[in-house]
Amino acid sequence: LEYFLHKVFKRTANECSNQIIKHIRSKKKKAKFLSTLNTNSLLVLENDDKFKEALTASYWIVPDGYGTVIACKLLGLKIHQRISGTDIFNEINYKLNKQKNYKYIFFGSTKKTLGLIAKKMKLNYPNIKITGYLSPPFKDKYNKTETNKMINFINKKKPDVLWVGLTQPKQEKWIYENLDKLDTKFVGAIGAVFDFYSLQVRRAPKV
Repeated sequence: LEYFLHKVFKRTANECSNQIIKHIRSKKKKAKFLSTLNTNSLLVLENDDKFKEALTASYWIVPDGYGTVIACKLLGLKIHQRISGTDIFNEINYKLNKQKNYKYIFFGSTKKTLGLIAKKMKLNYPNIKITGYLSPPFKDKYNKTETNKMINFINKKKPDVLWVGLTQPKQEKWIYENLDKLDTKFVGAIGAVFDFYSLQVRRAPKV
């Protein structure tokens, strides 16, 4: 577990989002992905080797939880702030909306939630083009045929950003297993952000 705490992004949400946008704008074709680390993640890591592999492959791991922040501090690691999936989502949306001509796909959750996200994104970030929404079957694991259909759908749209909300650790494993097949620059595993942004679930108060 200490290895992953050392790997956590220690700077600010602004700096993390700037790194991500720099990669999105670059000519490099290889997709990079972001994952989040909270107290539950640390517990799941103990008994899930595939999840460990997925997190190890993440280019950015943000400290999405005060448990992670406190654990880093106890190890003497200099960490600036807690960074939630919502923080990264909002930062990237704001910055790419100003630059225009960037494309998103949302993958995960229900059709109802995706519809609410579509309406809100159009209102809040009109310069970002949403090229697709994909609500997969609710099951622990997808077979090869289902996975290929998902990948083909995504690749036909050629999004700059793929937001994945399949819940943890399922989403990280899916991204890890399929990252090299995806025609996109950045993949964000942001889980509950789909529900938070669509107002299906309220975030906990700051206190």
